[in-house]
Parts: sequence; structure tokens; C-alpha cells
Amino acid sequence: MVLYPIKEKNKNIMFIIPPLTELYPNSLDDADEVDIVHPPLGVLYLSAYVKAKGYKSFICDGLIKRIVLDEIRSIINKNRINIVGITSMSANYEKALELAAFVKNMGCIVIIGGAHASSAYNKVVSSPYIDVAIIGEGEAPLMSLLNAINQEQSINNIQGIAFKEGDEIIFTGQAPRIRNLDSLPLPDYEGIDMEPYIALQSLGLISSRGCPNNCLFCSSKNIWGRQAIFRSANSVIQELDYFNEVFKYKGKELIFYDDNLTLKKDRLFEICDLMIEKDYQYRWKCMSRIDTITSDMLIKMKQAGCYSISFGIESANNETLARINKNITTNDIEKAIKICSDAEIIFHGYFMIGFPWETSNNFMETINFIRSHPEIEASLSILSPYPGTEFYDNREKWDIEIEEEWDKFNHISSVIKSKSYSSSDIYTAFSTYLLYEERKNNNETQK
Repeated sequence: MVLYPIKEKNKNIMFIIPPLTELYPNSLDDADEVDIVHPPLGVLYLSAYVKAKGYKSFICDGLIKRIVLDEIRSIINKNRINIVGITSMSANYEKALELAAFVKNMGCIVIIGGAHASSAYNKVVSSPYIDVAIIGEGEAPLMSLLNAINQEQSINNIQGIAFKEGDEIIFTGQAPRIRNLDSLPLPDYEGIDMEPYIALQSLGLISSRGCPNNCLFCSSKNIWGRQAIFRSANSVIQELDYFNEVFKYKGKELIFYDDNLTLKKDRLFEICDLMIEKDYQYRWKCMSRIDTITSDMLIKMKQAGCYSISFGIESANNETLARINKNITTNDIEKAIKICSDAEIIFHGYFMIGFPWETSNNFMETINFIRSHPEIEASLSILSPYPGTEFYDNREKWDIEIEEEWDKFNHISSVIKSKSYSSSDIYTAFSTYLLYEERKNNNETQK
């Protein structure tokens, strides 16, 4: 299949990042209470990559600023843009489709990427507003697409994409992963307004891509497969130097957005040693798994400025932990809490309720575990059965029905109909947790 540009051929592309959902902020005024507003690093990597190959990139960042369609129209017309790339998670897919329809009606070729496109490409490319979906890691497929479009060549042999040709949906197979992440340019921080993110102190970086684990509820493997690939410590330091030199970011909050920063111990020690040597004075946090931390590791991380580690705990029920392939037990969780406490690092646990077999008693088991550990920070979510996960793809096996309203795939809404629990059961439990957190916060404020 050949995609023909309507305007004269050029090397311009626009990227659009839709707002997450109406439940999340997309303005600086109400973003300070939410921990999820951070620079759109995936798109910034793509933008930097195509710029390095001679293309000109325009980015519309809807995470922190409301999208104005007239502004998009003006940029597209002024720069004769033929190609628009849109990123999407499940929760903001409907918004992505609205934007796709808008730019498609302007005559643009629409490419969509991100977690939702990678996991549900059959449905995504069935939309009349989507020309191509990029599956998984985006740099190489996107570059091949841009070149093919501008040279009016077939896209059928480009790996890592899906599209609809006639009545047939074609997936060209996974593209090979980028083995040398150090070869990629730094994210295109000049392509967006970074001031709001600097004000929120939400700057961070991705020092590795992928996760080798196979948790039943997680869709990460649909993007990266089950292999983690790492940047070198020197590459990480290069980006931190950039933060200091360009953003004057010394001594501020920093986040490592890796799925698991502690997966490769020797590399982490090298990063920490360089951070100490550089005297960045960052207060930073990261994500990890409890089976990849050690006491000496956390001591070194603390010396380098780490103050909080987030762990995917999910449940306080050992049967549930086993069934979702977490490969941990509640005893392991207790040990990890102590290791963090001894290192004076905050243990932040991500917990989840709503697995198909759970009952209201199981919900309370997890909530009571949180209550019994006031020394930890906790976030409770409701299971969202993302496309490409076991629960979505094999819903009959788990005897569940799924309400496919994508904006409800937000971890605070229940989209599963199970015979083990009712929606009332799960919202009652969730409200109990919220009440606990409110009382805990009030008590801490009064101290």
C-alpha cells in the first residue's frame, strides 16, 4: 500500500499528545496535586530522532496545555504538514480519535502509536481516521514510514506497523528492538514548553526500556517484549548534565521512569557513584520490584539522593500474587518494607483490586494490609484489563465481561463485570481506602 501526500512533499511532521482524561489535569493550575504530569518523553524521543534524520518536527502537548484546534490548523497550514503522529493510551484513545478525525479531514496522513495502538491495533486501524499504527518501539518504523510516504513507496515491507488495506488488516511483524540506546539523541526538550514541567519539578528520564517479567495485568510486553535494554551510566549522566546546564535543575525533584531501575545492580551503582561525584543534589525517586533490591543497593541510592521507591505490590493475598505472576509473597513485601525503612527511603506501594476471582473479603485484605503499615505510602487502583493482557484477550476463560469505554480505563473506574464481586463491592472498598488515606493525611497535617 502507498500513502500519498496531498500537499507538496516535504520533511515536516506534527506530533500531538492528547490530554489524558477529564479526570486528570491538563493545565498548570490544577496539576500540582497529581503525580502523573510529566514531559511526554516517548514523543520527545521520536521528535529528536526524526530531527536528527533531517525532518522538522512540531509538537502539540496536550498534557499540560489545553489543545486548541485552530492552533493545530494554523500550524498544519502554515508549514504544509502532510503527516501527523498521535500517541495514545487506552484512557485517552477517544480523545486521540477526535484529534485524528480533525487532522484527517484536513487531508493529513495519520499515524498513531503508544500503548493502546500497540495492544489493540486491529480495532485502531479499522478507524477511517487512522492510516497506520506503529506497534512497539517507534523510532525505526516511524522513520521508515516518513521516507516511504515522501518517496511514494509501499509501506507493506516496513516492520513494526499495522494498517488496513481493503478489508484486510495487515500487521507486518515486530520490528527489531534498538540494542544501543546510547545511539539515540536525547529527547527533544526544545520541542515543547518545558517551563510548566520545571515548575512542577516533574523532570525525569528513562534509563532503560522494557521489563522481563510477565504480570498478567500489564501491557508493557506489547510494546517492548519481555526484555529490558539499558542505557549506559555515562548516557544517563549526559542527560542529567543537560538538566543542570539548560534548566538550572540542581537540587530539585527528579524521577526515573524506568519500569525497574534496580534491575541491573552494577549499572545502578555506577549511576549513583557518578551522581554523587557530580554533586547534583537531586531528590529523586524511581520504580522497582521488591525482588531486585538489596540493603547495600538502597544505602548507595540514598547517598545519591533517592528518597522514595515505588513498588508494584498489587495484593496482600498470596494466592492472588501467585495467579497474577508477581512471583513474590507477603513475607517478601514485609522484608522489602524493612529494607527501605532501614535505609530511610520511603516505601511506596502500588496496590490493585478487582481481579476476576477476588471477593470483597480479598479487597479488604489488601486494604487492611495498607492500614497495618502506616509507615508506607500507598496508592490503590482498580484493575483496568488493557488490550493485549490476559484478562482482556481471554475474558471467557476468566468468566468476565468488559465494558469497553476507553476513558474508564483509568484505574479509578470498574469496567469488569465479574461473578465474584459487584461494582458496589469494589467501589465500597475503594471508598474505604480513600477515607483511610484522608484520615491519615489529616493526622499527619496536624502533627
